[in-house]
Amino acid sequence: MREDADLDVIVDQLWGACYHRLLVLKVPFDESIATRLVDHALYGSAPRTADHPEPATARQYPG
Repeated sequence: MREDADLDVIVDQLWGACYHRLLVLKVPFDESIATRLVDHALYGSAPRTADHPEPATARQYPG
């Protein structure tokens, strides 16, 4: 993590996504989405590198 990473904001991003999926979208929440949420919270949309390959295949939900 970057030295200036704001841990409170990272936690808010993760919890906000969880609540949004469960309460607003009403879609299933499983282990695969948790892994992807953490991956995006920590690495964002930066290009992948050899030391950080693609995360698990994204699961698509109707919506």
